[in-house]
Amino acid sequence: HGNVTVREALNRSLNTVAWQILTDIGVNFGLDYLGQMEFQRLTYIDNDVPSLSIGGFTNGVRVVDMAKGYSTLANGGVYNDKTCIRRIEHEQQGDLTKNMKPFAKQVYQEDTAYILTDILKGTLTEPYGTGYGLALEGDMPAAGKTGTTNSSKDTWFCGYSRYYTAAVWIGYDIPRSMPGIYG
Repeated sequence: HGNVTVREALNRSLNTVAWQILTDIGVNFGLDYLGQMEFQRLTYIDNDVPSLSIGGFTNGVRVVDMAKGYSTLANGGVYNDKTCIRRIEHEQQGDLTKNMKPFAKQVYQEDTAYILTDILKGTLTEPYGTGYGLALEGDMPAAGKTGTTNSSKDTWFCGYSRYYTAAVWIGYDIPRSMPGIYG
């Protein structure tokens, strides 16, 4: 596609641009953001590995971690670990819940989260967006990102609105090709 904006690159899933950006900021700097959002499968082996820009993690990522990452963008850059679990109770031993007090922290600057959200709206609304046609009906703005691995062994959609965040992974536990599947 030649020279493109970051907006168009994200909407089209042009991974070379993601690689260029991660190379510019530094892999470990990028990984630090994931650490702040408590991504669980990060390992020191991933340090300084540029393929992370296209999802090349040693242990992969959990669907819930992807949802946490996108919800941080939806929340103006604020990560929080709120959960719908209020109490865990063992039928014989009673309450097992330990101090389940949620905490929040600013991971991204608010204006950065706003701009990225505005960019990711185009994935759903621009004719060249890989998720074109998935926008919500009415006046509810939504943003999202698609992803597909080599040989179509995995496909992702992560999206959010002001009120909800969802992450969807389609694949097999033992990876195998799924012909015809795409972002």
